[in-house]
Amino acid sequence: MGTFTASSRALRFLRKRDLLQGKNPAHEHIRTLLMISGGGMRGAYGAGVCIALHHVGLSDCFDTVVGVSTGAAIGGYFLTGKAHAHRGTTIYYEECLAGFITRTMPIPRVDIDFLESVFRNGAKQLDLTALARSRSRFLVGVTHYDTGRGELIDAKSAQPDLIAAIKASLALTFAYRNAVSVNGNPYTDGGMSEPLPVEEAVRRFEPTDILVVSNYSEEESRAMGESWSERVLDVFLSHRMPPQLKDSFAARDARWKESVSYAENAPCMAKIFYGPRGVHILTRTLTLLRTATLQGITDALAFFGDETPPVTLMP
Repeated sequence: MGTFTASSRALRFLRKRDLLQGKNPAHEHIRTLLMISGGGMRGAYGAGVCIALHHVGLSDCFDTVVGVSTGAAIGGYFLTGKAHAHRGTTIYYEECLAGFITRTMPIPRVDIDFLESVFRNGAKQLDLTALARSRSRFLVGVTHYDTGRGELIDAKSAQPDLIAAIKASLALTFAYRNAVSVNGNPYTDGGMSEPLPVEEAVRRFEPTDILVVSNYSEEESRAMGESWSERVLDVFLSHRMPPQLKDSFAARDARWKESVSYAENAPCMAKIFYGPRGVHILTRTLTLLRTATLQGITDALAFFGDETPPVTLMP
């Protein structure tokens, strides 16, 4: 990250915003990337960060948005506008606590098809027209079901549609064992193979400035997969994995730590927002989820020097 200070890093994004609003082509010299990780219900934090990004006027600031797993859904709602980002955040508080997570022990059970129906129908459906109009490229991370390879696919051009791409990215393999077809290929949860594909995104899009939203805490990120409980859980979950995906599953924690290290030393300006401790992939405690969202809003406002009381932005 060179000699950038926190304030100078934030000002780069605000400068991009101002140049875009003034229709000044000089904005092209600041190439921006927003990357949002997975983490299941930890995504309540990333949703809060995105609410704050809207508040400080960065709705249209990112040339590229990349989302993985729950981060794909967050990215989709972010790109459809401020009001939709707020409504999308409430999915963690309402639908995810009502019909999405139906059991956590002894075998986790989540209903990805139910979540897809939320994206497609009713008051919280994704506005695909607004998303298509957004100036940002929108890519989602997926894992090829037959090979275990991670891929970034263009969600806006995905077939049969963008929602299928988001569904594929967040189809938690251990709990949803069906492949999701996108562009004629079978895919599953993007977090299985490349949980934070920063290096690939930098290679492809050559950004000068990156915001990374890690829905995991800094402590979790640095010690991913090292605790006794995580190792036991991984052994249990690996028995629910198709054989062709087990190697990717076993290596995902090491890849996460490599990606965080890369982001911290990226060949461009990078800021990482780390989530709070205490929220887990299938957390169902409303107060913890709302606290995580508030922390995301707080962290992003602080980075950009905005003194708005964070609680006033809570959906």
